[in-house]
Amino acid sequence: MKKVNISSKLKFKLLMSVMALAISVASLAYITYAWFYFQHAQDLNFLKVNVEQGVTYSLKHLQANNAEGYKGPSLIYGDESIVTVTDYSSDFTDVSPHFHEFYLPLKQPYYRLTYALEVNIEPSAIDQVVEVAVISYESPPSLHFYDVDTEEAITLAQAINIYSHTSDGNMTNTEITAEAKTFVEALTPASGDVFDESEEMFLLATTLAEASETAQTKIIFFTIEFDGDPSTFYKFASKDNGDVFYEKSTLGNSNVYQGLTFTIETIEIRKHYDQ
Repeated sequence: MKKVNISSKLKFKLLMSVMALAISVASLAYITYAWFYFQHAQDLNFLKVNVEQGVTYSLKHLQANNAEGYKGPSLIYGDESIVTVTDYSSDFTDVSPHFHEFYLPLKQPYYRLTYALEVNIEPSAIDQVVEVAVISYESPPSLHFYDVDTEEAITLAQAINIYSHTSDGNMTNTEITAEAKTFVEALTPASGDVFDESEEMFLLATTLAEASETAQTKIIFFTIEFDGDPSTFYKFASKDNGDVFYEKSTLGNSNVYQGLTFTIETIEIRKHYDQ
């Protein structure tokens, strides 16, 4: 199969404008608390969707997200149970019309939120490639905190991980559950961190929908994590006229990210014929 570039010409396209996945962080002493939000457009619809022919979607959330996210595997100790998936059909439920499942505080670093985007594709006599991409996001720079080495303002994007996995939605519920379980339980899912702060857009998934006389479904699982790895830590270096400079250091902490936001503004689901 020919490799599809993210800038490939599209024959069919669905734009899902999530206004949007916004994350802000506040901290007390050396304990960091993060609040991750999906914010919405300034209208009653909240989620703006433009759908072209041949694709529909539904968005589900992992019930274990609860009210403040859930502990990632890095935070599980002793006899504490890891968050898992036992039945996809019941553990993932539709996001409600008012999207309150997106207004969820993540308690601390290494907490996660997981969602499932079900993409439904109409029958086609030709193989089709389906791409799900984040094509715009914002991570405004700190007004006063700077990296002493780069002299650039610190952003929350520096401490965000996004993982993804694609499952065949036409499998049995048992098979889908097994793949969802593996994805959710993984310390670092097989996809690795698909988010690169240096890129303006990035792919969540690329999958092939083979020619078929029946409709097909692809399930895109994605997890957003506030990274607590020491590689994201900063410690105080110096101060100059109200601006504070920090240096990357495993001896530091995550407190520099307080008050910052990270916003996924637009997710694009697009489909074109494989060539």
